[in-house]
Amino acid sequence: MQMAKAVKRKGKKEEKIEEIPFTVSLKHIFKKPKKKRAVSAVNSLRALCAKRMHFSSGNILLSGAVNSLLWARGRESVPRKIKLKAVKDGEKLRVFLPEEKFSPEKEKKKEEKKEKKKEEGKEKKESAEKEEEIERKKKEKKEKEIAAEKAAMKRKVS
Repeated sequence: MQMAKAVKRKGKKEEKIEEIPFTVSLKHIFKKPKKKRAVSAVNSLRALCAKRMHFSSGNILLSGAVNSLLWARGRESVPRKIKLKAVKDGEKLRVFLPEEKFSPEKEKKKEEKKEKKKEEGKEKKESAEKEEEIERKKKEKKEKEIAAEKAAMKRKVS
C-alpha cells in the first residue's frame, strides 16, 4: 500500500513524496552474538530497506526514534518486529516510525544550516591560516634584522 502526497516547495513544481508503510522482522538477528545484536539490527534494517526500495544503503537515513527503538532494551535484546514508514525524498530514503511526521521543509532547513556551518568553518580556517602566515613573515623579518645587526656589530669590532 503506497500513499503519495503532493508537497509544494518554494519556486518549484509540486513533488510527490511516497510514504510506504511496512513491517520488518528482525528474528534473524537473534542468531548473532548477544553483544552485536543492536548494531547488526541497524545494519540489516538499512540493507533490507535498500533492497525493498531500490536505494543504495548510503542514501538511507534512519530517524532518531527508530534508532532509539532498536537500542531501547540495550544491545542484547532488540525487538523481533518493527512497523516502519519509508519516505522517498529525492535521492534519499528516510525511515520513520508510523507515528512520526515528515516535513521536507524542516529537513531542507537543517541541511542548509549544516552547509552554512561548514562554510563558516572553512572561512575561519582560511583566516586563521592567513594570520599564521602573517605572523610567520613578521618573525622571519625580525630574525633577518637581528642577523643584520649582529653582522654589523662584527664588522665594527673587526
